[in-house]
Amino acid sequence: MGDAEAGQLAMQHGASAQVKRLGQQLMNDQTGESDALQQIAQQENLTLPAEPSMMQQAQTRRLNTLYGPDFDKAFVDTQVAQDAQEIAMFQKEARSGHDPALKGYAQETLPALRRHLALVQSINTETAADEGTWHGQD
Repeated sequence: MGDAEAGQLAMQHGASAQVKRLGQQLMNDQTGESDALQQIAQQENLTLPAEPSMMQQAQTRRLNTLYGPDFDKAFVDTQVAQDAQEIAMFQKEARSGHDPALKGYAQETLPALRRHLALVQSINTETAADEGTWHGQD
C-alpha cells in the first residue's frame, strides 16, 4: 500500500521523466502484488495491515512536502532503502518461511523486487551524475 502512495506522489511531485515512470511502475506493480497477497491472506485466514507502516507514513509525509529535483532525490533514496529492506525480508521468507503459500509468494515476487531495485539504482546513478554537472554560466 505504501508503494502505491509513493508512486502517486512521484507522478505528482517528480521533476524527471524517470521518476514519474518509476512512480507509475510502482503503482502498477503494487496492484498485482496486492491482489496476489490478498488472495493468499484470505486462503490462509490471515489479516493484512489496513494501512502503510508508521515509517512509510512518515516517509510519505516528508515526500509530500518536496517538489522537483529535491523530491526526485529524496524519493529515489527512499526507494533504494525500502527495496533493499523488502528484498531481505522476502529472501528470508523464501528460504525459511513456514507457510507454503507465503513462501511461494516470496519466491515468485523476488525477481520483480530485484528488477525494481536495479531500476531505482540506475535512476539514482543518473541523478548523482546530474548533480555533479554544473549548470551555471561563465
